[in-house]
Amino acid sequence: MAIGPDEATSMAVVLAGVAEPTRMGILAVLAAGAAPVGDLAARVGVPVVNMSHHLNVLHRAGILASVKRGRHVLYALDPALFTPAAGPESLGTIRVGPWTLTVGRAA
Repeated sequence: MAIGPDEATSMAVVLAGVAEPTRMGILAVLAAGAAPVGDLAARVGVPVVNMSHHLNVLHRAGILASVKRGRHVLYALDPALFTPAAGPESLGTIRVGPWTLTVGRAA
């Protein structure tokens, strides 16, 4: 199946956004639900300054949604793209156009 350049570019942006160990850790944490930057930094094990950079990359890739709650911003995987897994075999799937990226669990 041939794909157009726009679809290929969209998927390449998503793959580039997640193709880094810290960002994969962020995906794993956010697959369980929304969290503020401080909690994400603590759970993934990086300084808040670095976490903000990684969240920005994921946001630019279109993977994140955010909502302001009082003084805090909660980050979540965009529900328009991310579907949580129904079972333990994976964390869920990210859909971009005709592409589906399954986010697996470590063995």
